[in-house]
Amino acid sequence: MTHSISQTKRARHRSPESQADFKQQLLAYAKQLYLEKGFEGMSIRALTEAFSMSPMSFYGYFESKHDLARHIWIDFFQELLGELLAAGQGKRSPVQVLSAHVHTFIAYWESHPDRYRMVYMADLRTEADQASMIKVGDHPVYKQLAVLARERVVACAYGKPVAERTVRLQCDLMLAKAVGYLHTVIAMRRYAIADREAFKKAMVKDIVNTVVEASDE
Repeated sequence: MTHSISQTKRARHRSPESQADFKQQLLAYAKQLYLEKGFEGMSIRALTEAFSMSPMSFYGYFESKHDLARHIWIDFFQELLGELLAAGQGKRSPVQVLSAHVHTFIAYWESHPDRYRMVYMADLRTEADQASMIKVGDHPVYKQLAVLARERVVACAYGKPVAERTVRLQCDLMLAKAVGYLHTVIAMRRYAIADREAFKKAMVKDIVNTVVEASDE
């Protein structure tokens, strides 16, 4: 992989603007490394060598490799949010919207298995790595995803009051079931699913039906 960074090597990036620009260059290069070599290939050493910078300089921009990954995740989530919003357009009922929401969520990660592995199968062995990942939940786009899911779950009650505890439980179950399906088809490739499309269709139906049934209780 080639990367033209001669001007970057010479720059000292004293101003906040130039520091921000350089950080974006690091992110762009890290994404390319990730796409070509996977998470393991997106190493701090590869980045520091490409940009002729010391590891200490790298840590001035990112706390760790997982912190770097977290910034890349945000782009994934922003793309996913756009697709989820589009999925809800033109649907006749809240149930149809929720069904499209779940199907789109699953389809997004199925279409990008490497991204799924990076986001949901990260090896968080240290407290620092875990703390870095927790910060993802503080980003506006992640909060938007959570709010959107909640709104679509609540809408399936058609105006009837639903306890907040029930809403939260259904949102948690929806995510857990969807990720469970994805983990089965992406991470457990040796497990032969008889009919993947039927399996996915049944999973989406189960998620939606569970939400609807909970709103009737």
